[in-house]
Amino acid sequence: MGMDRNTIIGFVLLGVLLFVYLFTSTKSSNEAQALTKRRDDSIAQVMARKAAADAAAAKMKDTARAAGVPVDTTGFNLAFQGTEQT
Repeated sequence: MGMDRNTIIGFVLLGVLLFVYLFTSTKSSNEAQALTKRRDDSIAQVMARKAAADAAAAKMKDTARAAGVPVDTTGFNLAFQGTEQT
């Protein structure tokens, strides 16, 4: 059993297919890694902004409590203060 022309062409084509597959899969893998990194960075930025907003809100509540002003989200707080008049 010898190496004829068709066997050599077959091996060469298999080698070419292997290199093409490795090239395209590496390229796709790099793009997927870049997208994953970008998504993770975006999530980290959102979480940092949320943490900063939560800290600011907590500080605002602590400041309002220290000043003796009840925290009211409806805006009717002033209507409940004062004396009753008829």
